[in-house]
Amino acid sequence: MIVEQDENMQMELLTPLTANFMPETSYWNELDENDEAWDYEYDGLTLDGTDLVQYKDAIQEMVDKENSFGSEDGKPCNLMQYFDGSPAIKEKVESAVVSVKEVNDVLYGCVTLQLKDHLQSDEMPELCDYITGQYSDGWGEGFEQRDIPVEAGTLNVHFWQYGKDFRFLVASEIQAPAEERKAEETVRRPKMKL
Repeated sequence: MIVEQDENMQMELLTPLTANFMPETSYWNELDENDEAWDYEYDGLTLDGTDLVQYKDAIQEMVDKENSFGSEDGKPCNLMQYFDGSPAIKEKVESAVVSVKEVNDVLYGCVTLQLKDHLQSDEMPELCDYITGQYSDGWGEGFEQRDIPVEAGTLNVHFWQYGKDFRFLVASEIQAPAEERKAEETVRRPKMKL
């Protein structure tokens, strides 16, 4: 499921992001035990891509740190170095580097692929399955354990979500006409205030 592919043989695959936000201790001290937020004391508050836009720079900074672990040459982690699937895909995909990307006021997980050749439609599911595995058990498993300090608390960001509608998004799903986005925004929950 391709978000965009350009003449430089680069492709971006976007996925939804979620996070747990653990407010500073003073926040919990102000709550009444009957307050709804009290239930989140141990797991934090769950945020989605809309909520995470305000933390884009802090999240990207931690992604860059994660990508540089073990790098001797200063290049970011290339997820394709661990790929052991189809030789045709391995030959076509030179690199797969994780970042975040904001589209229509929503922050997404992004893996940027540098391609030597175009991928066939039957190769995309295998590549997406591999990236899903990296997000759930590989790269992403380590990343979600990194505390990201932000104003008034700490984030733990998830590139993969168990039991959710995790998928690679098609361009039309995230670049909806402005009228459709405005209608969706009216039913979306309000921004969190701390």
